[in-house]
Amino acid sequence: MTKPSVDALFESCWARQRRLAAVLVLASLCVCAESASADDLQYTLSGRVTRVLVNSRTAQSALAHLGVSAGAAVRIDWTVDPNAPFVDDPSTGVRGYVGAIQALAITVGSWTAQGADPNSTNRILITHGPPNDPPDTMEIFRNGIETDNLLSGGDPNGVQLFLRFDSPAGSGNDGVALDQQQPSLFRDRNGTVASVDGEVDFSMVVSNPGPPPTAKCRMSQLAAAAVMCKATFGCLAKNAKNPASDPQGVKLAACRLRAEGSFEASFDKAAATAARKGLACGTSETSAQFVTHFDTGVDDVLAVAATINPPAPALLASWYTAAGAMCSVAAKAEAKNISKPSQTNLDQARATARAKLTAAANKAVAKAESQGVTFDPAPDVAAFVAKIDALIDDLVSEVDGP
Repeated sequence: MTKPSVDALFESCWARQRRLAAVLVLASLCVCAESASADDLQYTLSGRVTRVLVNSRTAQSALAHLGVSAGAAVRIDWTVDPNAPFVDDPSTGVRGYVGAIQALAITVGSWTAQGADPNSTNRILITHGPPNDPPDTMEIFRNGIETDNLLSGGDPNGVQLFLRFDSPAGSGNDGVALDQQQPSLFRDRNGTVASVDGEVDFSMVVSNPGPPPTAKCRMSQLAAAAVMCKATFGCLAKNAKNPASDPQGVKLAACRLRAEGSFEASFDKAAATAARKGLACGTSETSAQFVTHFDTGVDDVLAVAATINPPAPALLASWYTAAGAMCSVAAKAEAKNISKPSQTNLDQARATARAKLTAAANKAVAKAESQGVTFDPAPDVAAFVAKIDALIDDLVSEVDGP
């Protein structure tokens, strides 16, 4: 398939932006804002100039003197606010973010074009679709200024900065949220700085391709921690269901030791594999140190469970089983997020796991009460869930290291 020219892409994207603006005027869309606050997202890419097209020979010479010529290296830096308001166009599946670009700079040699206020354009347009649907795209627009006004001359609108990312359907991004955009996933990455006196076109590559060198080890160690967490609470659930069968806690201790021993083997194997490949892990802790910190977190959970009066065995068994499930699911979601970051997906996975534990804990309380158990005080479900949440956060923190 013939790849469209940068000119064609530029013209197409501005046409889409005008169409989205027209839909807004017709008031057929709802302007929305992300409900959860998140930190700004920062990106840095590198690339090469593909074309310099300038109307004035003087300007072309000046640009060349500054290092702007075909083949020259380009650096692109931008920052976006993931909480920016947006509009959805149901007819095209395009989401448009208004004012999301906090900073945008394109540098070639000693020449820089950057977004500046006041400016008339600050838009990000995003499409996403599963296979066989429209392709995944991200289009970034902003007006700005550039060194010595070599492209813009006396135009009060300055220059237009434009970045476009394209990929086949379902392979470029995870959705239309700003935190679901990963430049490394898009197959084609192009950009343009243009104004009345000419343009500079460039292609982009990911300056730091692939996951960080600690990613694989952290994923493996966190996955091992998820297994240990589920197994540990499985041991506690079995003991809680019939405590009389193990009055001294010998069987419980042995069960927990098996879970921890399996974890330590997996943890150490991940570290050894990383070292053999010249990679690293996020933490320098030993597996034994990790287990010690994990046990402290488990003790915090047990302290909440100990406040249940009377200590109904069936309820405790249910709580521990559900706690193990939440810990396992959430820790695995955190591990997945290392290789494919998406705060939206991670938050949803954690919220779903939290809701399941809450529902299971409340159900166990209701069942015990229906069987004649009167609790004083009422079991603190929220505190129990919060301690499991904290335990998961600790696991992630331990794996990530200082």
